[in-house]
Amino acid sequence: MDKLKKLLLSRRLALFLLAYSAGYLIFYQVMPEMVPVPGTLWYWGPNLLLLLSTTVCTWERWRNERVNGKPRGAAWIKRTFDNLDRHSLDSLLQRKGLEGKKLPGNAGWYWQSGTRGWWGSLVFHGALVLLVCGAILSAALDVKSELLLTEGQTGELLTGTGIEVSLDWLRPIREQGVLTQYQMALSYRKGAVWSGLTGAVNQPLTIEGYQLTLQRVGLAPYLEIYDRDGRLQVQAYVNLVVPDPSTVDAIILPDGEKIGIQMKVDEKNAQIILNWQGERIELSTGQTWKGAKGVVHFGDWRRWGYFRITKEPGLPLIYSGFLLATMGLVLRFRYPQVMVVLRKKEGEDELWIAHKYSGHSLLQEISELGNGGK
Repeated sequence: MDKLKKLLLSRRLALFLLAYSAGYLIFYQVMPEMVPVPGTLWYWGPNLLLLLSTTVCTWERWRNERVNGKPRGAAWIKRTFDNLDRHSLDSLLQRKGLEGKKLPGNAGWYWQSGTRGWWGSLVFHGALVLLVCGAILSAALDVKSELLLTEGQTGELLTGTGIEVSLDWLRPIREQGVLTQYQMALSYRKGAVWSGLTGAVNQPLTIEGYQLTLQRVGLAPYLEIYDRDGRLQVQAYVNLVVPDPSTVDAIILPDGEKIGIQMKVDEKNAQIILNWQGERIELSTGQTWKGAKGVVHFGDWRRWGYFRITKEPGLPLIYSGFLLATMGLVLRFRYPQVMVVLRKKEGEDELWIAHKYSGHSLLQEISELGNGGK
């Protein structure tokens, strides 16, 4: 139990969990595809451990508050000196930022560090409260969806939002003949005015508070079906991953009518076979069929992009919490809380030091004052 408690109180554990959570928020778009467990477990597991660590740290801090001018439960270092010069000790400790005060009843003196370390603990714990609140807010009100667009296609970002998004183009980026990345250009509007954005794969773009991230890019022929009055019924890319040419899929028109579709793919061409109300229609890429039912156009190859849509209202709180937590840790460990107590006891000076990290080195410096150090 003591080992577990020391682990939960460990500064390294807190720093690791903070860095992990921050890194996950940056790279989480691809992590669920790379690991065999749900992505939420990779986020909530470490954050729950961070919350437990924070709770233990807070409890220990309250339990170790000073009692009668002396921190209760702190790690004390004791040393006895012969006639230690209080003024020399006072000068040394003042150079280290400690303020000297008398103990009640002329029992001696005590020095303690300033309030910066105390503020560090307060800021750190407040930051973790922000992190928890932000995570709860995101879990309750977050939005996750998907969008598939081909070059030149326009679609609604999310049903009911009134935000239209158009994928203007996708361009491969090659270095020394090797494909390394895809760049894209998007246009969007909510109303009459279009705005433009550029980005790349796994680079989140913000549109009206929503994050749109291009995750996959492909190349496939484009299929368009119009009714006899020229109204567009179907506009989509045709999936080329068909293991068996005899596999029959179906396209569903807006009125609920189904059109059977089969694929034949070779190294140079793609062919579709449609069964529309008993009529067999065979088309290769770039061909158009016109009949009494309407028009089918099996277009040229186009690039398509698969987008992930997210909206997490708690992210500002989470990012603010990470920033404040880092500041709190820097203050807490850059200006650690120190307390030195000097008491008179039978003609000797009994020195007590409460210092978690450099108490031994401070004791050595006091010993080197040259006034009876042992």
